[in-house]
Amino acid sequence: GNQIKKYQPPQGSLLNRWTAAGKWVPLDEPDPPGKTLADVVDNMDHADQIALKEIVLDKMGLRETHPGAPDGHLQVTDLAARLKINPDRLVVVLTDFGLNLTTDSYVPIATAERLITHLGL
Repeated sequence: GNQIKKYQPPQGSLLNRWTAAGKWVPLDEPDPPGKTLADVVDNMDHADQIALKEIVLDKMGLRETHPGAPDGHLQVTDLAARLKINPDRLVVVLTDFGLNLTTDSYVPIATAERLITHLGL
């Protein structure tokens, strides 16, 4: 037969979307505006935002593994380990980028990410 209704998934948090009931509405009823992940994060309480940051850092391998690394920085040796290249080789690559560093130096994570992108890793 002809379809006269459509299903609208529930609005709300990503976690509730799987358990909360959606609703069947007439086909011509407009869909509510979609939420972006940024909207979801904006609506989280601060403790959940901090927890999410920790998860993202761990899952994306951006955690500072070296104790004493300044916040938002990676030690060159840690970055080399993640890139699976020799730390001395990484120092040469960083020098090509105009960064005069040693294996004991710290690299801002943003710089590390640009380097990874540049190297196509």
